[in-house]
Amino acid sequence: MRPAGIWQAGCRALTLCALLTIGAGGAAQAEDYVRYDMSADRADAGYPRPMDGSTWPGVWPQGIDAAVNWGNGKAYFFSGSQYVRYDIAADRADPGYPKSIDRNTWPGVWPTGVDAVINWGNGKAYFFKENMYIRYDIAADRADPGYPQYVDDTGWPGLAALGPIDAAINGSNGSAYFFGKGGGYLRYDIAADRADQGYPRGIDGTSWPGLGFDAVGAAMRGTGSSAYFFGFGAPVVVHPVPPCPPGKVKGAGGCAPVVQSGSGEDLPICANALYGICEREAYDACQSIPPTRSGPSWFDVKFAECTRKNACQ
Repeated sequence: MRPAGIWQAGCRALTLCALLTIGAGGAAQAEDYVRYDMSADRADAGYPRPMDGSTWPGVWPQGIDAAVNWGNGKAYFFSGSQYVRYDIAADRADPGYPKSIDRNTWPGVWPTGVDAVINWGNGKAYFFKENMYIRYDIAADRADPGYPQYVDDTGWPGLAALGPIDAAINGSNGSAYFFGKGGGYLRYDIAADRADQGYPRGIDGTSWPGLGFDAVGAAMRGTGSSAYFFGFGAPVVVHPVPPCPPGKVKGAGGCAPVVQSGSGEDLPICANALYGICEREAYDACQSIPPTRSGPSWFDVKFAECTRKNACQ
């Protein structure tokens, strides 16, 4: 889940702010959490509770984008371009954190941040950002070759119906659960590798008893049957974009020429597609230059070059 300020900074560069708004509750930031018993299928009593130094020592009290249990006694929290490694047994962040997301700490992952992370339970983890994802090899500690890729029915049958993903969690029951920026959720059958029928659905007291969030901003497994959900009161609303004539896509100023992927595919929604293209192009440029030229400032330069070249007018 991307905090509002980070999205808006990129949105200004693309002149696409009109395509996305934040709900009346203000910035889309995870500020409270719920401990959920996956076996009993309900929230534990006494939740939600606030994020603070007593409940999650060393973790940001708000603005959490993603969280994941790595399966080795450590969990990771992500906020913007930084992350924190958390020791589950000690119940506190490890010394020396937060650190920056870069090619040394998370090889192949977007350095500007992620929206959701899920441990698939087979030695792979998946990072999501807007309409793209990265498969990460946990043992090799790096992204697999050929990523990022688009979330579509080829790689994730049925998942695209949810829209941009804000949180994801492995239920350890044969299903994974994905939560959208618009507030709904989708159940995904891991063995069948496709979304279950009848989804997306809304989050309510029947589907997630006691959760109490309009939208989930981050989620991760704990120990045993416990899970943790980090949420906020007002969901991000992604407004539908009216279709444009053939050869055009929608920009803030109206219909503009199509933006094409590297394979020549016409991409339908400039708000998501161009952002993903330029982020990938800038990241690839950073990987091919000497370390002394890398870093956030050089990434921003390459990102700006790409948006100027392709931006919808």
